[in-house]
Amino acid sequence: MAILRRLLLIKDYSSLTPEEQTLYRSYKNRVTNLIEYAKNPARAEWSFPVEIFHNLTPNNIVIKELCSFYRALFDVTSYYQHNTAGIAKFGNVLISKLGPAENLVTELHLKYLPSKLLGDTEYKWIGADDDDVTTDVVNRVGDTLIFFEFKFRVDSGCTAGRREVWETKFLKIIQHIIVGKKLFEKDSIQQSLYEVLKKAGINNVELYIGILFDIKGNPATVEEDKKFICFGGMQESYQRVLTYLSQNNITYREVRPIDQNTEIFLLEFNFKGIKVKMGAKYANSAIDSLFKGKGKDLTTIKMLIDSLIYDDLWLSQLIAISERSILLAYENNYLLTIEDLLRSDSSVRKKAKLFSQIRYAQEERALKTLIDLVETILKNYRNRFMNFPKPIILHLMQAYTKDYSLEDYIADVLQVLIAGDSKSLFLEE
Repeated sequence: MAILRRLLLIKDYSSLTPEEQTLYRSYKNRVTNLIEYAKNPARAEWSFPVEIFHNLTPNNIVIKELCSFYRALFDVTSYYQHNTAGIAKFGNVLISKLGPAENLVTELHLKYLPSKLLGDTEYKWIGADDDDVTTDVVNRVGDTLIFFEFKFRVDSGCTAGRREVWETKFLKIIQHIIVGKKLFEKDSIQQSLYEVLKKAGINNVELYIGILFDIKGNPATVEEDKKFICFGGMQESYQRVLTYLSQNNITYREVRPIDQNTEIFLLEFNFKGIKVKMGAKYANSAIDSLFKGKGKDLTTIKMLIDSLIYDDLWLSQLIAISERSILLAYENNYLLTIEDLLRSDSSVRKKAKLFSQIRYAQEERALKTLIDLVETILKNYRNRFMNFPKPIILHLMQAYTKDYSLEDYIADVLQVLIAGDSKSLFLEE
């Protein structure tokens, strides 16, 4: 009759773990937008060239329902695949869980380094916007600052991504240390990054790119990385760093890797009492370097991921495709009708509110409430759904779960609406 979906957005945000909160913020934006695709036919931008190029015209697909499904599929998946915000941030939060994190900051802007990691909130940033650098994870261990940029797979970001790390981020930090441009001000005294670091007792700065997994999900290695064009981009950027150091008369040393399968492009140099190290680290070598040997094995991250599997995104995406296809053909759909009932029928709204309140505290009662809610809607308002076609996702679900019914579908629509809130009044009295 109904399936209880494991939806993160129905949970109380304040009760979530930090990694769940990171997911929640990203999910909220996506689910809200997916619901909007199910409600608003003009949500996607269109022009005649776009329609003709993608063969999305009614003249090309004469069956109205098939044309609307194709366009709905195109609209929703285009939005979803292009919306990647939050993924990298979530990955960085997961990495921070692999070791001691008292002095660790994710997504750190260089301009906030003194206040967030050096214990001094009196510094004011006076550098230009271009002088600022954002790094995935920065950890302080004693007198050492460790800057890490992570790529979760050997093909992540590829050539452009590797160059950005080495040349736009790491090389810029090195330039700040060597050139001594005034970036901070404290007590009316302007200071360079080098001066701020020395006054904070930092004697070592390490800059690494960490590559964690190969394309099969196994721990990444140098050899696996070399199979992709991305590696060549990193090699070129490494040479540019060496050229910069040579041009500025900085004596550097290229370091032989202890493990040639997990380390490459290692170099180090000293500048006025600060030792700087750079390199590429793979899999557990990256975690060891970030936490100075106190990190967990990388495989434990998969155990953490298993506890963070929720249904919000896949379910909302399927519902959005299904409902948008009906919307484009009939100017109405199940979701809009149910949302209207949540606004207009106080009995329906109260049951929806009760379900959202007890979903995780009393699961058995929550399921009964959800079933009762679906039965109430179909008993009192079945005629309002009579003109709609059978939802396309109903056919898909029945191919794998034969007992998936219209009641199950309506229960899924309800849960997505409750999770996304959909700017409706169904939680208000």
